[in-house]
Amino acid sequence: MQYSFTTWHEHTILKVGTIYYRDIIECVKLLLRNRSFGDSLIYAPVRQYNSVGERIYSDLHSLDWWWKMQNKHPEYSISVPIICASDKAHLTNFSGDKSIWPLYMTIGNILKDIRREYSTRAWICIRLLPTIKIDNVELCIQWHAAVHHILQPLYVPGSWSVVCFDGFMCKCYLILNGWVADWLE
Repeated sequence: MQYSFTTWHEHTILKVGTIYYRDIIECVKLLLRNRSFGDSLIYAPVRQYNSVGERIYSDLHSLDWWWKMQNKHPEYSISVPIICASDKAHLTNFSGDKSIWPLYMTIGNILKDIRREYSTRAWICIRLLPTIKIDNVELCIQWHAAVHHILQPLYVPGSWSVVCFDGFMCKCYLILNGWVADWLE
């Protein structure tokens, strides 16, 4: 299967203008069915111990949190932790000092050693929001309105059926797990 990105959508927000975003559910499906992540995808939590019997916490799938989430779902379903990251990006000085706020997402099912390598494309840009010159409070309100619109599918409880890289259908429960950001977001 060839790695391809999902379609961009448009949404207009008052005072911000048009934001461009991708469907977060389609992005999760894209990551789960990507064959290059085959050996690096984790479908269930594990408990790891060192040689003296002490518990090792090395990645999301080794945390108690994943065990708690997995126990809330039916047997043979998988938890899919969603991790988002955002930071203001400077574009150019030539046309009025332009910048944007991209929003990226990945899934915690991909091992962290693979997820953190840029060349693996484990992170997908799901939103482009132009920055505008307004006060910080108003800017934060508009930023959160844009994020709310994009993450809205995660607010609906229930599962999503996804065909994984091996061709099997998985019942997935998507959970917003973490957000990597600096101060303003």
